[in-house]
Amino acid sequence: MPMDIPSTATQLEDACSNLENYKDCMMERLRACGSDNFDALAAGNKDLSRLIATSTEICQKDSPLHTSYVQNIACMKATIEADFRVQSCRDYTKKALEYLDDPIERKNTKNDDNHFFTYSYCLRPLFVINCYATKSLRECGPEAKDLAIELIQKAGSVDEQCPANIRIDILDLLQTLESETQEEMYVKRLLTFKLL
Repeated sequence: MPMDIPSTATQLEDACSNLENYKDCMMERLRACGSDNFDALAAGNKDLSRLIATSTEICQKDSPLHTSYVQNIACMKATIEADFRVQSCRDYTKKALEYLDDPIERKNTKNDDNHFFTYSYCLRPLFVINCYATKSLRECGPEAKDLAIELIQKAGSVDEQCPANIRIDILDLLQTLESETQEEMYVKRLLTFKLL
């Protein structure tokens, strides 16, 4: 398993304590350097900012995200670990990109050499996320699937990986694959969220 996801109440408490220690340490360092504006520092690093904000929300015991996380993460972690051993989401992603190779190329109306890379850079993580969301739904239920999408929506980097100028095309490609496979593309929500 590439990362250790806290999946018990004790592990989550430890992780939340570590998060608070990390934030305190950062504040001490900033003060030593003449600043105590942690929020400004975090805002300068979007990935760090999203990760800290989402982790902080998970750690707030009265937040809906905390409740959903505690109720679903053990099953989701087991599902992710099982897939990590067999790599079915990786294989699914590879096949999906191969299937969409021609439709992606047809969208290259400007003969851009980076066209396929730009589209696959967006699609690859979306396919992995959708695969895990589907597995979470099947193994753990609809709340787990919703949690998977919400965590990526809040902590992920879809905005950077899928720029606004290609999102309509990406949604069209996801719809094409959805029609062919009859498998719902839950990740469309990640793209339409910013289009609205």
